[in-house]
Amino acid sequence: MFGFVRIIVAMIAFGLINASAHAHECKLTGSTNTEITSYNACKNDLMMGLSGHDKASDENIANTDKIIALEVQIQQLQDKLTFLRRRLLDLAKDL
Repeated sequence: MFGFVRIIVAMIAFGLINASAHAHECKLTGSTNTEITSYNACKNDLMMGLSGHDKASDENIANTDKIIALEVQIQQLQDKLTFLRRRLLDLAKDL
């Protein structure tokens, strides 16, 4: 059951990382002055680092770190449950 949860968590993490890679693409949609100016401004923002990609990347890294920490915590809780189950079974044998 928890293997399924890990797969879902991994898929979400991959989706977030993949989404940020395609989050901001400069596309020239036409040939008017306004569209060309908008495209050039977009490219300039990407070159100057003003597009917010670094911030999104940092957030994705933080989210990935949180997911990994949660997976570790899940494993620790599973280990505790296993220990408690064994302990209860041992106590039940004594009755």
